[in-house]
Amino acid sequence: MTAETDLELNFGTPVPKAEPGSYPAICVGVTPFTINENTPESKVLLRWEFSLDGIEDPDAPGFNVILDGVTSTATGPKSKMRAWVTSLIGHAPDERIGLSELRKQVVSKPAVVKVEINESGYSKVADVLPPMRTPTKPKAAAESPDELPFS
Repeated sequence: MTAETDLELNFGTPVPKAEPGSYPAICVGVTPFTINENTPESKVLLRWEFSLDGIEDPDAPGFNVILDGVTSTATGPKSKMRAWVTSLIGHAPDERIGLSELRKQVVSKPAVVKVEINESGYSKVADVLPPMRTPTKPKAAAESPDELPFS
């Protein structure tokens, strides 16, 4: 950034980068971070970053909005992380893997992300769903009316 750049800093009302709803997206990163560091409540969480297709970042014109969502490192059947990974790779994981292997499997994968506004007024990824399916071409019309499925 050069000294000539007039960087705008918003100390007022938060401006969400994306409105609530569902958006096609690409996973662009998974990063661990620690909350309550140096306390007995210290815990590692994962920050998942998604680039929203076709939604321009108001702070970086020409680039897609990148939003994040957070999961714990829990991987049980009802965990948020398991659901997100399953949505991204298309099946439930069935083995232990390291973070670097997880990144290889999920980064650059398409998904549909559900965006919500957090309690501070900013956009966040609240859920990750499998990507939209491409409709298959309809089968050729039946030869006679008796062969039509809805006759």
